[in-house]
Amino acid sequence: MTSVSNSLINFYSKCGDLVSAFHTFSLIQTKDLISWNSILLTLAEGQLVVDFLDQLHSMFMEGVKPDSITIITTLQLRGMVKEAHGFSLRSHLLLNSKEPTLGNALIDAYSKSENMEYALKLFKNLSTRNIVTSNSLLSGYVNSGSHEDASIIFKSMTERDLTTWNLMIRVYAEHSYNDEAVNLLHELQNHEIKPDSMTIMSILPVVNQIASMDMVKQCHGYVVRACFQDVQLKGALLDSYSKCGSINYACKIFETSVYKDLVMFTSMVGGYSMHGKGEEALRVYFQMLENGGKPDHVVITSVLSGCSHAGLVDQGLKIFDSIDHVHGLQPTMEQYVCVVDLLARNGRINDAYSFIKNMAVEPNANVWGALLGACKNYDDVEMGCVVSDHLLGIEDNNMGNYVVMSNIYAAKDKWDEVLEIRKLMKRKDLKKPAGCSWIEVDGRKNRNKSRSGSSYRKGSRIPLNHLFRCREGSSDLPICTSSRFNTNHSSYPILTFNHLFLLGIIIGRVL
Repeated sequence: MTSVSNSLINFYSKCGDLVSAFHTFSLIQTKDLISWNSILLTLAEGQLVVDFLDQLHSMFMEGVKPDSITIITTLQLRGMVKEAHGFSLRSHLLLNSKEPTLGNALIDAYSKSENMEYALKLFKNLSTRNIVTSNSLLSGYVNSGSHEDASIIFKSMTERDLTTWNLMIRVYAEHSYNDEAVNLLHELQNHEIKPDSMTIMSILPVVNQIASMDMVKQCHGYVVRACFQDVQLKGALLDSYSKCGSINYACKIFETSVYKDLVMFTSMVGGYSMHGKGEEALRVYFQMLENGGKPDHVVITSVLSGCSHAGLVDQGLKIFDSIDHVHGLQPTMEQYVCVVDLLARNGRINDAYSFIKNMAVEPNANVWGALLGACKNYDDVEMGCVVSDHLLGIEDNNMGNYVVMSNIYAAKDKWDEVLEIRKLMKRKDLKKPAGCSWIEVDGRKNRNKSRSGSSYRKGSRIPLNHLFRCREGSSDLPICTSSRFNTNHSSYPILTFNHLFLLGIIIGRVL
């Protein structure tokens, strides 16, 4: 009879009927350890701390001794890790156990509470370990951002499973160790371990950072061959295709997906926005609304960005108004930035300034920065000075703000003002990070990095005849000059640029 009641308790618990589960438990005349563990698990899953402690006390009063299952159940309650650990030591349940199940659960609990000091001490003191033990500690270091400690544990492991590899690929990806993450994926395959959907999800952020179309296609091909049907994985692939430059492949994934969740709609809207296809982004956004989808801040920000880049001012303003009036959300600072960029990018500098002055919240540097960038594009020196005063009052050590203002003056040939800004930058010891670009040709990455972080002052002068041989005056020879640099042309053609984007294009054409 007791075993049947125990089964009923588990049944009611899984159905979420806590009242019936507790009623069944109260009717058991002879409660065994399984009965107590069953009701305790029910209360723990519902985070009913007071009721849990009351039943645990009653269990002790009736002379029933807890086992490792009881301790593991206790770990589901927040803030009970040290108490459970202490009792497991006093009752000798931890040290006398032949299996590391309880120790693994304690390490996992300490890791989830970000107490890696106790997790490591417990790990070292366990006499019996298995691969789950090491993975629990490794997971803790990964989630706490300690990639160096995670790497030490990973290298010390004599046995690894797919979870181990996935955790390490993830930690490398999150800390932008792109080459290491890719090498680890290859090493995993060399060990004849088949990646799962989590492996692909972990490596795709790396693919996005290095913008490798070749790797996106490899990941997509593997997903198709492995018959993965994870909708989140499809959304991640869609996002990767967009970020690597192929909006057409992204669109095919979106259109052929039967089930589309918010993540997939957001990825498609973001992809179209990134590629300047504002009308398509709006179409997908309204398709999501028609399907009953409830937008969040991410998808709204994406569609606002698309409107900004496509010049869809009126549509963007309507969407911004709908954030509060239709969807009941409060606009984020990123959305305010999008509206400022929407107005200013399309020449409505004064409207953008008025919008900032009437914002319900204090504008931050990103808001003013969007307007300053537009002042540079439209050579509005007067408004640029006003905006830069606000911007430099918020962050006076941001190198980019000085560079933009210098370019605004340079566009109007105000070289004295340019010189003053450069002197101010020199006094503040502000330096521009070295620029970098890369282009993928036949699966190979060709990287280009500037030799100096001061290219904004001198200009980057690269003799094209050092890159490839060509005839003087040939149409294949791109020459770009800028009035912002007061330099004289040399006897051979030169390429002047701030970023190394053009150099990448040249090398791509040559290769």
